[in-house]
Amino acid sequence: MAHPPKNRRKPGAHHRPPKDKGRALAAFTGAAPAELRFGMERETRDLVGRMLKIGFGILCVPLSWITFETLFILVTHSVSPKGFWMTKEFAYYGLGAAIWLAFFFNLRFRTFTYLYVLGHEYTHAAAALVCRGNVIDINVTPDGGYILTNRNNFFIALSPYIVPFYTVLLLAGWMLANQRWNLEAHETVLYFLVGLTHMFHLSYTIWMIAQPEQPDLDHSGRFFSIPFILWVNLLIISAFLIIGQSAASPAQYLSLWGHNAATFCPRLLESCGEIWSFFRD
Repeated sequence: MAHPPKNRRKPGAHHRPPKDKGRALAAFTGAAPAELRFGMERETRDLVGRMLKIGFGILCVPLSWITFETLFILVTHSVSPKGFWMTKEFAYYGLGAAIWLAFFFNLRFRTFTYLYVLGHEYTHAAAALVCRGNVIDINVTPDGGYILTNRNNFFIALSPYIVPFYTVLLLAGWMLANQRWNLEAHETVLYFLVGLTHMFHLSYTIWMIAQPEQPDLDHSGRFFSIPFILWVNLLIISAFLIIGQSAASPAQYLSLWGHNAATFCPRLLESCGEIWSFFRD
């Protein structure tokens, strides 16, 4: 399968202002100390920014575990007396997800890759617009793509990995159609398509993360990007469960999540103590 091109440009890369030739003369006119001070201040800000991202990346690991634990409790205890795995919502979601995985591992056509790249780049573009940036150009091919914008940050860079583009379009289209035609009798079709499109997003997200050269992840550092992507995707899955299954109200979910977060450190210390005692004895 074709990989994104190595020369893929980062958003905003073409907007870097050209170097001022007058700066070359600044060293001979006494302006060098100011230039040096400005450079040191910028390097300090960059270093602080990198340290904050590393710290938040570390924090995302326990946050991901707490979110997964909460999701697991909802699935196994709070969904339905007959069990989550027996509900029609999961059955049709799982069918759609399984069909897509069969295509992904056996019949990964270039058309699918093109559709993923299309959604990927348009998600970048939408995130840039949300961040009040301008989108100058969008390039999409089955081999990769890029957008040209005057703004770039971690949200713009990572948005395609946390926003299921086609699932969002599907849900928006379904809501609009449901206002004109009553589609409640066909909700199983919606669950099937959500499973298909969401697994499309998850499979390609994992595939893209595994690529050795991925500027989107390198923009903020993989140590921050990957844990953050994992955590947000778990939150989105939890939201699907709450909305689609009525497994719990948002307040109940937050209460359970808060309880798991409050007891995380004591439980972790207890487990570490048990492991230490096992090896010591």
